[in-house]
Amino acid sequence: MNNIKEILSKLYKDEKPVVIKNAFADVLDIQYFENIINFTPVTSARRFMPTYSTPVYNWPVPDWSSGTDHYPITLVKHLLDKGICYIRDCSRINKKVNNICYELEKISHRPVDAHIYFSYVNKEEKSFGIHKDDAHNFIIQVEGKTHWKIGTKKYENKQKNIKEFLSDDKISIDDILAPGDIIYVPAQVYHSAQSLTKRISISFPIPTDKELNNFEERDWIDWNA
Repeated sequence: MNNIKEILSKLYKDEKPVVIKNAFADVLDIQYFENIINFTPVTSARRFMPTYSTPVYNWPVPDWSSGTDHYPITLVKHLLDKGICYIRDCSRINKKVNNICYELEKISHRPVDAHIYFSYVNKEEKSFGIHKDDAHNFIIQVEGKTHWKIGTKKYENKQKNIKEFLSDDKISIDDILAPGDIIYVPAQVYHSAQSLTKRISISFPIPTDKELNNFEERDWIDWNA
């Protein structure tokens, strides 16, 4: 892995869309992710989120369950078959992700979360479409390939931005991310992301709200220390 602090600091301070190839390797082990997605307390209604509209689901709760909002695995598989989903509040999912969040918090002085996005199907027929986010975002491709397009600048007028975004000369980045690549999307800049294969990526949103002051603890228990 390259120097985390150096890479992230430069991207965040420049506030320009950029892709860096082969920047972060082995951030999330695939077998470990498989364990996560099969552990129902993680796939709760509070943390597990489809990126598309869904009906209200109800399901029976096992007598020994400590929570009533844990999606059963058959429902998780059903939602994954339909489109992209993500799990939020993952900044402490492993030591490497926790360290990246810690470095980003030191650089930005803002609390940073990690969202794991994933697509189970080989190719998405639907993407997020053209949109912008209120937070700055660093995205690391973990598995598969994603086609990214990012506009050139911020606009207040949505229709004007989308019209110019669709013009070839108004795209600042048109690239396909592979495992280990990282992309930086500044807040309020329109962009689109299209999964080309089965995909896992980690998004690190950095809020722009100056009033946020509550940070996650970044201490780590090393069992072998």
